[in-house]
Amino acid sequence: LFGVPVNEVVQIGLIMCTMLVAGVSVVMRLDAGIKRLSELNIILAIVLLFGVLFAGPTILLLSGTVQNFGGYVADVIPKTFNLYVYNPTDWLGGWTILYWGWWISWAPFVGIFIARISRGRTIREFVLGVTLVPTGFIVLWMGVFGGSAIELISNGGINELGEAVQQDQAVALFKFLDYLPGTQILSLVCLSMIVIFFVTSADSGAMVLNMLSAGGEDDTPIAQRIFWTAIIAAISSVLLLAGGLGALQTAAIASA
Repeated sequence: LFGVPVNEVVQIGLIMCTMLVAGVSVVMRLDAGIKRLSELNIILAIVLLFGVLFAGPTILLLSGTVQNFGGYVADVIPKTFNLYVYNPTDWLGGWTILYWGWWISWAPFVGIFIARISRGRTIREFVLGVTLVPTGFIVLWMGVFGGSAIELISNGGINELGEAVQQDQAVALFKFLDYLPGTQILSLVCLSMIVIFFVTSADSGAMVLNMLSAGGEDDTPIAQRIFWTAIIAAISSVLLLAGGLGALQTAAIASA
């Protein structure tokens, strides 16, 4: 986005910067650090979502979201059990099985983290806050962003957007925002969200590792919390140098 070359030095520098901010968040503990960043990201996500919704064909996007969600509900069972026995494809291994392993590898961390932040909540609040509300938000998010991109390509004739996505998925979202009014503002909001999402993933992971090593306690010395943040940064950097994104993914699946 800024003309900076994509190489290992830059990538490791980004890892270190991300983990530095995550370390500060972990030191500030749950309420002052992770909670504040997460709330900020939710606000930014809502701003971006409604910005794209109102900048595009609003009625079409909302109608498409309802129809697509209905299609998803209708297909979720057959899609779940489709192992492509009679029509072999790389999709099963590259997506279905990969993400099964991916979710399994994250489950202990996410489960412990959600249990920690849900302390004092009722079962009803837990179910609503962990399953129904996030799922509903994601359905709307996918409907608005996916529908907007499909509309630009299929009815707007902007085929270069699809080509840009195929060439470099990392900048696809920003290429998409180029075709909307208020591009600079939306791009700034989006970039801020991406950074904070990385930080909140890292600091929550570090907090869980810290709790596991302390027998479930999260009121631990600052040095211990910083230690686990540094361990995450070091392992990520080593795996990146060893084999790039593929090595990171393989390590996650293997650990799962």
